[in-house]
Amino acid sequence: MPGRRTKRKRQRRSRSLNGSSPSRPRSSWTATATSTWSTPAFPDRRPAKHTLGCRRCSKAQSRKFSGTSELTGSVESNHCWVIAHRGAPRRYPENTLAGFDQALRFGCDGIEFDVQLSRDGIPVVYHDRTLARAGGGLRRVHQLDLAELRRLDAGTRFPAARRRHRIPTLDEVLDRLNGRTRLLVEIKTREGADAVERHRELATKVAQTVEGATQAWILGFDAGVLATVAGVAPGVPRVLNVRPLLPGLAGKLRRGAPQVVSADVRGLSAAFGRRVRRRGRSLWSFTCNTPRQVRTARDAGAAALISDCADWLAGQLGRAS
Repeated sequence: MPGRRTKRKRQRRSRSLNGSSPSRPRSSWTATATSTWSTPAFPDRRPAKHTLGCRRCSKAQSRKFSGTSELTGSVESNHCWVIAHRGAPRRYPENTLAGFDQALRFGCDGIEFDVQLSRDGIPVVYHDRTLARAGGGLRRVHQLDLAELRRLDAGTRFPAARRRHRIPTLDEVLDRLNGRTRLLVEIKTREGADAVERHRELATKVAQTVEGATQAWILGFDAGVLATVAGVAPGVPRVLNVRPLLPGLAGKLRRGAPQVVSADVRGLSAAFGRRVRRRGRSLWSFTCNTPRQVRTARDAGAAALISDCADWLAGQLGRAS
């Protein structure tokens, strides 16, 4: 047996050298250009779990968006809004004025950011449940006054930042962005003994502040919060954030009376998009960070794509400045 295997190996090597048999490719897949959006030169697989701000993720997103035929015919042929999720989280600390300024340079159609209430009743722009991202440990936004929040640095996870990034107030963000782009103001709701009253106060103050803005929408997962907004500022459009796989959509639409439904792209389907439109609402989608997610949202009929990678998405759509 060993002699036969050796003989067969010699015969294959001889045929290969004589050109009678083509050599086998070293990989089972190859990159082929099917259109102006070439196919990615790597197999589709789940991304590694790491932060969007790291260099490895930035390179991966660049490769995905620079070679994707999946977007052809869905994004190119039908205009949709590209919304920068929390500013420019891959380059600057999220929900900061510096991040919002960078997002304006992307050529996107709007900026989404989150609002919570400080202990002394000031709406501030911050997303997380705790202040760990800003160096405040496990404390919550509503446990500190504005003066205490000012002493924190929202850029602690960006060691390359050359200056401190303060947690801005809603008024400061509106002063910076109003009239320059569309504003998507999400009201963050958290659990707690006084959560209902605190959320009602936050919704009231946000609605009163945003009412005079040029182009602004108020977003939220809580239909009751949107109902409060409708009572305070009925002229401000409301957006209900939903998880498509969870029940109760009809009841939330009746209670919050939103004009738009923004659905998590994870679990989004064309059937869900049809349900939303049958009820007379527009469909948006979050958070669309990969070509596959963009395709899913567009196939469902989403009119706006909220993305952490708004710079890449806007660039592929020819809107980058």
